[in-house]
Amino acid sequence: DIDRLNTEKNLLSTLEKLQSNLKEKEEKISQLEEALTNCEIARLTSEEKILDYLRFEGHIHRQRTTNMKKLFKDFEMSKEVALLSDEQELAAEIVNLQQTKEEQAECLDFVRNCTICCEPYDDKERHRNFIKPLKSTCGHTFCADCVDKTILNSPFAVTKTASCPTCQLQFSRHQVFKVFIPS
Repeated sequence: DIDRLNTEKNLLSTLEKLQSNLKEKEEKISQLEEALTNCEIARLTSEEKILDYLRFEGHIHRQRTTNMKKLFKDFEMSKEVALLSDEQELAAEIVNLQQTKEEQAECLDFVRNCTICCEPYDDKERHRNFIKPLKSTCGHTFCADCVDKTILNSPFAVTKTASCPTCQLQFSRHQVFKVFIPS
C-alpha cells in the first residue's frame, strides 16, 4: 500500500506539473496570438497609409500634367525658336546616340567571353570544341558548358534549375537561349 501511495503521489505531482506547464503554454500562446494580432493591425495600417500616399501622389501627378498641358497650349513659340530648339535636340540626340553606340560596343566586347570560365565565344563551328554563348532570362551570358555545370552542381539539380552566378536569379536549362555574336 505504501508503494501504491508513493506512486499516486508521484502521479499527482506529475499531473500538477503538467497542468502548470499547460497553463504556462496557454498563456504563452495567448501572448503570441496577441502579438500576432498587433503585427497584423500594424501591417494593415501601414498598407493603408501607403495606399493613401499613392493616391495622393497620383492626384498631384494628374494636376501637374493638366497644368503643363495648359501651359503648352497657352504658350506659342515662334518658328525660329522652335527650329533652333529642334536643331539643338537633334544635335544632343546625335551625341547621345554616339555615346550609346560606344557603350554598346564596349559591352559587346565584354560579352564575347564567358563570365564564368572567361573563354572567348565562338559561335561558328570551325572546330569540334567551339564555345556557344547562351543568355539566361536575367540577361547574363555564359557558355553552354558553364550553364550545364552550374545546373548540375546546383543544390537544385534535382529540379534542373540553378541560380545565375552573377545575379542569383533562378533559371532552368530551357530558360537559356542561344546568342549570335557578330564578328
